[in-house]
Amino acid sequence: MFKTFAVALRTAVLLFVPNLVSAQKVKAAAVPAAVKAAFSTQFPQAQRVKWEMEKPQVYEAGFRVGKDKMSACFNALGTWIETETEIKVSDLPVAVSRALQAKYVGYEIEEAEKLQFPNGTTVFEMEIEKGKEILEVQFDAAGKFLKQDVEKE
Repeated sequence: MFKTFAVALRTAVLLFVPNLVSAQKVKAAAVPAAVKAAFSTQFPQAQRVKWEMEKPQVYEAGFRVGKDKMSACFNALGTWIETETEIKVSDLPVAVSRALQAKYVGYEIEEAEKLQFPNGTTVFEMEIEKGKEILEVQFDAAGKFLKQDVEKE
């Protein structure tokens, strides 16, 4: 009986906990006017915009500009925080590809993104996989390692 309860509890945790920590969808009407105005000014060509609350007081717009799939985060006052653009692995700078291959031997790149910040910094973020291990890693444009996080499936 205890084993059945433990299995049921583990299943409930696996099903419901991810929903508590992930971004929440937000209707456009609930997004502050300052956020929508800043977004429209910065991305006038954006199409198929969908909003989420990334974390408290941080709004993320997922959208497309032409063929590019992008997202941009703004605080509740409309201040731009960052933009992410999905890119092809072949579009990574050579320095980033070399540094990644040297540091993470045997890993496959599953996704690549270019992150841009208000201070002009560009960072490349990749989701990489080796067996069952999935990591999210970041490098600057010169190939300098910045960060690693373990991704949960």
